[in-house]
Amino acid sequence: LDRVVESSRPWVKSRRGLREVWDKNIWITTIGISSVDPMACLLRNTKLENIMYSVDYPFYSSAHGAEFMEKLRTSGLVDEQQYKKIEYENAQKFLGIRT
Repeated sequence: LDRVVESSRPWVKSRRGLREVWDKNIWITTIGISSVDPMACLLRNTKLENIMYSVDYPFYSSAHGAEFMEKLRTSGLVDEQQYKKIEYENAQKFLGIRT
């Protein structure tokens, strides 16, 4: 993302740069992420508050998603509070619901 932000500056004629647009408008789910290495990359490039847990059913089962989330929990990439944001709190805020 940093490379795109830097290389787009000359041709982006906007009041907001790509990083600001990314941070304020892009929400990403964990669909397709099944190991902690890509998750580490996502966490380095996206605000934690904009990442939501999701399962890619029917391609991945809920059990597969739960296994990934447990790996994330024990990986040291996030603390318990950050984990809960990804697990459900960010989705609650984004969707305006309580579970």
